[in-house]
Amino acid sequence: MKKKAKKRIITLISLILFLSACIIIGVLLKGANDKREKEASEDNTNTIVAFNAENSIITSFSFTRDEESLSFVYENDKWLWSEDRDFPLDQEDISEMASAVSFIEASLMVKDPSDDLSVYGLDSPALKVEAVFSDKSQKTFLFGDTSTYNNCQYFTVEGSGDIYMLETTVSTAFGVDLDSLYAAETYQLFKDSVYQSKVKSFTLTGLNGEEITVNDEEGIEALYDLIYSLDLSERADYYADANEMLESYGIGDNSRKIKVSYTVEVTVTDDNGSPKKSEITKEYTSLIGSKFENVAEDGKESKECYYYTHSGSTVVYSRDSETIESIFEYVGLFSH
Repeated sequence: MKKKAKKRIITLISLILFLSACIIIGVLLKGANDKREKEASEDNTNTIVAFNAENSIITSFSFTRDEESLSFVYENDKWLWSEDRDFPLDQEDISEMASAVSFIEASLMVKDPSDDLSVYGLDSPALKVEAVFSDKSQKTFLFGDTSTYNNCQYFTVEGSGDIYMLETTVSTAFGVDLDSLYAAETYQLFKDSVYQSKVKSFTLTGLNGEEITVNDEEGIEALYDLIYSLDLSERADYYADANEMLESYGIGDNSRKIKVSYTVEVTVTDDNGSPKKSEITKEYTSLIGSKFENVAEDGKESKECYYYTHSGSTVVYSRDSETIESIFEYVGLFSH
């Protein structure tokens, strides 16, 4: 019995030692794995900051790309085109460009860069951005060649001596021309989805001030497509003040007018705080200006058109004379 008891004690001790060894090895392995995971995490979060404006904001900037240069200034919480501050700019696109060079992260930093910038295409950059910041500092950003090795673009802040490789998306924001930065007006009848069934009436005003309202089903059907085609798609001038509207385009208080009265469905809250559908009546007015010869481009035939705008707008549009004259001839007001 004593031998058996002694054997059981030895076996128990061996088992305890084995379990203890397993626990120690597990702890050591976990510690090693935790360390590797931490190091990997730190490696993945490491970034190279090529430029950081920190607490400053861009107050003006210009860029040159493909031999085209554009310049913008930020005033009264709005971006303006330096050459014509009345130009309707897409504020979101301009802000995106300013943000693109306010904080720039790089994929790589070139070690021991050459003094010869032509090696990187930075002597004649594909994109050059010059920016002025709110702290009065000025920076020039140069974007050079794109490497076929990693599809990154060479970049430097002029005068810094450092050269980086960036994702090409950094300069993508500047791949625009002035026309693509134009903030087009939204045609209200498109915006409100004014189908023929929603039209209550068309009120036409002639040159002598005479008004005729068309509210019968047949008349609305006859005029709907013609009037709906005044969709702000053919711009003649992006800005005209009241004097220019009248003198250059024949648009003023005594112009021919087309008023559309229509209904839209809205959601309102009742006295109990519950939402419910309701219909309201809205109006939209087009003002028709003078007739002119629209000179064609690319050898196409010229055509006669009328200038027009809509109430409250400073933009001038054009529509072919056949459409405009057909609208007013329907009610016998074209000659009035």
